[in-house]
Amino acid sequence: MKKLIKEVPWWVVMGFLLVACGSSTVNLLRAKGIRGKYAPLVRENSVTFALDAPEAEIVTICGTFNGWNPESTPLTRGEDGVWRITLTLTRGKKYVYKFVMDGYWLADPENPDVEPDGSGGYNSVVVVKEGGKK
Repeated sequence: MKKLIKEVPWWVVMGFLLVACGSSTVNLLRAKGIRGKYAPLVRENSVTFALDAPEAEIVTICGTFNGWNPESTPLTRGEDGVWRITLTLTRGKKYVYKFVMDGYWLADPENPDVEPDGSGGYNSVVVVKEGGKK
């Protein structure tokens, strides 16, 4: 049994806990409305998305900006283990998204702005306002 536990990646265990316990009990930042260190960074007409997942093999992002295609927009892992991508997005629009980490879909843990996804979970939300600021 100990060998099996050592071979299970941490993110699989966390995914199980999220499903078993409900994501609302796990993400305290979101519950308190606090924007995390890696929350989306909105600039003039671009947004930088980031996910701190140093042990992940592949991270992509999907949402209303790419037709919810989980394979079309891969992030790049930095030396610090944080996956990032900067996307050019149209001003004056709201975008809904999720990260896909090694095949598992998850709302942005650093972004408290969410809306129900219709399946008992959440989609993350970012708004690029007309002036370019969130």
